[in-house]
Amino acid sequence: MNLADRLDRGELDLAISARALEGERFASQLLIEDRFVAVLRAGHPSLRKKLTAELLAGLPHLAITSSGENLDFVDAWLQARKAERTIAADVPYLSAGAVLVQSNMVAILGRKLALEFRRAYPIEMRELPFDAPKLQSVMSWHRRFDDLPAHRWLRDTIVAATAGI
Repeated sequence: MNLADRLDRGELDLAISARALEGERFASQLLIEDRFVAVLRAGHPSLRKKLTAELLAGLPHLAITSSGENLDFVDAWLQARKAERTIAADVPYLSAGAVLVQSNMVAILGRKLALEFRRAYPIEMRELPFDAPKLQSVMSWHRRFDDLPAHRWLRDTIVAATAGI
C-alpha cells in the first residue's frame, strides 16, 4: 500500500518522503534539501587521490539499509563508464559511522547527515565526481487537514524541528 492510499484513507496524518505526492488532494512542503557526498574514514588511503569513477568503483561500498534512499544514479553513472560498485556490507544508519571508521569502505550519504556523523566519528567527506540528484525530504498531507488546528500545529512543529538541519 502506498503513501497516497494511506493518506486518502486517513491511516496517516502526514508523510515525510523524498518527493511530494502528486494530486490536487495533497499539499506538501519541502523540509530539507541536501546533496550526496562520499564518506570515508579519516586517514583512508583514497583521500590522497582524486575521486574518479575508477577509484569509486574500486572501493568497497557500505550500503545504508534504513535510509530508503535510491542510489541507482551512482550505479548508472559508473555503468556509463564501464564500471560498477561492490556493496561490501549493509548496515542501518545508527551503525554506519562506527563501521566506516573501522574499514576501508565508502558510503554515499547526504552531506548534512555526514556532518552529524563527523561530530561523533573521525570521517571525511568528498564531493562526488558527477552531478548527483538533490536529496530532499518533503512533508505531504491530505488537504482535508489544511485547516485543522492540531494538524497545522503538527506541521509547524515538524517545520521548526527541521529548520536547523
